[in-house]
Amino acid sequence: MKKESIFLSSLVLITAMINLLNFNNNYHFGGDFAQYIIQSKLSISELEYEQNYNVYFNSFISETIGPNLYHSGYPILLKIVSSFDVHQIKYYKLVNITLSLIFIVICFLIFKNFDKKLMYFGTLLIAFSDEFIIISSSLEADVSFAIFGILIIYTLTNKTLNYKYELSMTYAFISCFFKMQGVLFVGFILFFYLLNSSKNKTFLIVFSTLCIISVALYFSEYKVLFGDYSNLQNAFSLKLINLKFNLQVIASFFLPKFLDLELYRNIFIFLFVIVYIFNVIKFKIFDFYNLFFTLFLVFFSSFIFRGGIRFTLFVIPVFIIIVYRALLEIKNVNFQHIVISLIFLINLTNLHNFDNFKMYNALYTKESEALFQWIETNTNDSDLISFYKPRTLRLITERNFIHTTFYEDKIFPDFVILLNNQLTVDGENSFNINTQRYKYSQNIADFYTVFYN
Repeated sequence: MKKESIFLSSLVLITAMINLLNFNNNYHFGGDFAQYIIQSKLSISELEYEQNYNVYFNSFISETIGPNLYHSGYPILLKIVSSFDVHQIKYYKLVNITLSLIFIVICFLIFKNFDKKLMYFGTLLIAFSDEFIIISSSLEADVSFAIFGILIIYTLTNKTLNYKYELSMTYAFISCFFKMQGVLFVGFILFFYLLNSSKNKTFLIVFSTLCIISVALYFSEYKVLFGDYSNLQNAFSLKLINLKFNLQVIASFFLPKFLDLELYRNIFIFLFVIVYIFNVIKFKIFDFYNLFFTLFLVFFSSFIFRGGIRFTLFVIPVFIIIVYRALLEIKNVNFQHIVISLIFLINLTNLHNFDNFKMYNALYTKESEALFQWIETNTNDSDLISFYKPRTLRLITERNFIHTTFYEDKIFPDFVILLNNQLTVDGENSFNINTQRYKYSQNIADFYTVFYN
């Protein structure tokens, strides 16, 4: 027990240090984090206005840039930071850094329940993955949702825990305030319960109570807590168009940068397919790990949007267990040790170059800073501005923004901002916006061009 505590404490400390050293990196120009931060600054009564604001401006664009309103779970966590009235976005990353450390601890406990060797090996694989470090020090909401996923895994696979179905169902319902995929957790737990447990009154009472509370909230003024995804209704395809992509994403999670190539990812996928088939034959499809992995892989493969590892992060511990127990079927202990050591050493090579954990800081380049300053100096609060990342600039400058794919016959922005690489040689642009409608244009930092009257 003492060795386990020392190992886990050391690993958490090392991971925290890596994240803090990476504190000023991983700022991209994505809009998701901007919308989450905007919502974190609002009260529940103000969320309805925010929803109507986004519904209105999203009705004028041809490209879906995100839901009209995100679930309120993650913005509520961000209120810890926004309540201090901070102006630097990087401090919001402290929430994800903390959550990533909790993620490591829960994964450690999941692996401990399965096998003592995996307790060390599996946790190290996750902690030293460059993909995990990057998402840990980012501003994405998916780490918070993944916490509930692995809590459910830990609870349902813990043989000594009482009220496991009641606890896991509670986690599932809470996760619905973080992402709509939480409904899948509810369905999975209910299905697994019916497969493996005799009916008991406690679970039925808990499940019924949670259903009643959720329905009551949904049909009340607090419905906004569940977000508004009405503009994303056609986001699924039964063709599983992203199956290979998601398997490649999982492969990239474990492969170091110098091996993260198409050839090696395909070899990884081929070997895993063999392992997966073996698991289904040996342990059957309704085994917890096989069922959990299959359900969520199918779901995210039918989702037409590609989110990378942040969508499937909570599946990683199950993936590791599926591979590990197939390896245990090989009775040669020396071979097992060689394979485990080889996998870990390959993964460990990520640490030799700290740049593996960094992402391009598009949000705070000199070009972006120049754009922010120009907008604040040359526009008014009532102006409408078009940009390809509208939510980000709305957060930074507090102006009204609309996406660049706006319908020109329905709305006329006061300013149109385009990247210079979105302009063609003949004066046209990749969005086919009629810039001739504007009298003036101005180049900003040789990177952006603004059109206005």
